[in-house]
Amino acid sequence: MFDHIVDLDELADLISQRVNNPITIEDMNHRLLAYSKHGHCNDQARMETIMGRRVPETVLNRLWQDGVIQELMGCDDPIRIQAKNEVGLGNRVAISIRKGQSVLGYIWVQEINEWLGDEEMIYLRQAARAAMPRLHQRQTKRRLQEEKGKEFFWEILLGNIISHHEIQTKAEDIGIRLPKPFSIFTFEADSSDYESVQKELTYLLANLKDSFSLTQFPLAVTDQKRLIVMGGGGGKKVEFHTRCNTFVEEVNDRLQERFGDFPIQGTFGQAYDSFSQARTSYHQALSVLRMKKNLPEETRGILGYADLGIYRLLPTFVEKSESEGYSNYRLERLMKYDLENQSNLLETLEVYLDFAGRINLTAGQLHIHPNTLAYRLKRISEVAGLDLDDPNQRISMYLDLKMMKFTNS
Repeated sequence: MFDHIVDLDELADLISQRVNNPITIEDMNHRLLAYSKHGHCNDQARMETIMGRRVPETVLNRLWQDGVIQELMGCDDPIRIQAKNEVGLGNRVAISIRKGQSVLGYIWVQEINEWLGDEEMIYLRQAARAAMPRLHQRQTKRRLQEEKGKEFFWEILLGNIISHHEIQTKAEDIGIRLPKPFSIFTFEADSSDYESVQKELTYLLANLKDSFSLTQFPLAVTDQKRLIVMGGGGGKKVEFHTRCNTFVEEVNDRLQERFGDFPIQGTFGQAYDSFSQARTSYHQALSVLRMKKNLPEETRGILGYADLGIYRLLPTFVEKSESEGYSNYRLERLMKYDLENQSNLLETLEVYLDFAGRINLTAGQLHIHPNTLAYRLKRISEVAGLDLDDPNQRISMYLDLKMMKFTNS
């Protein structure tokens, strides 16, 4: 039936003649590969796709929000899509072109002249199988390019390439344009369905990037449950940190639309202009991730390394304390007292310091009367030999408390 087909344009025309409707064939990133010359009954989405050689992002965004893209990516059969008039999309029937579990592209039928029945749906499945070898050939070349990009990114992240000039030259050699400024992002999904989350996020960054605060994502790799991305295209460096924060929040919102509430952590390192700092930014993103796991309450609203404040120094403090065999004798006194008296002076002190010594807020958090708090603070001073009016002692106790939590998590 399709043996004589020379190219995808001919295939699109043949399908169009059989189903009596306009056809477009796209690759996996919704770039237009071929379209039928059938009639002049084009809706806005089809016309913009042909003129721009890619499906408009407004259309893709709506299809993603409605779960259409996800259904196409996970289904072998044609699906019928109701009109989305607000984005200029009329009624459609679409089918993914697949090789095994991999989606290579899509065939779209603008269902405007005739309603597709069972026979046409069967024919569409056959057409998708016929298109597969042609798209697979294209995809093989693209996959080789993607693999080069992944190998290159790992070389940067592992420190095998450290020179700014060498990184920039190699990127140009393999056809990758790196953004300035940039940050390295990590997204870790603590879920058994992490592969679906990674797949979804990869699709979003490749096809709907204009809907994010950052728009350039030239390099990405996966490391078990973690997706690592170089992100840029967010304007001037002075504004870049805010855009990075917003971008991570946008990603979380998008994924929650799709998967509901699930544990995912997005973090990012400092912004740099020199590509020699990419590995540094990556390790900073990992530091934020580690800190959020060990001190979840303290770092609840923190996404970027620059916002860690004193917490970014905790690992260094811990390492120095361990090398010196240091221990805070005041903390040890409070721990011993709590153990012997079934009290919670240590918790009271930590909350008090977390709230910067504000009595009412601390009492409210502990669900006790301010007078009770005042009594506890007096006992803490007596037991530990601690002067809460001495800033050096307060800061020292605060840091040692957090170091203890960090190492015990």
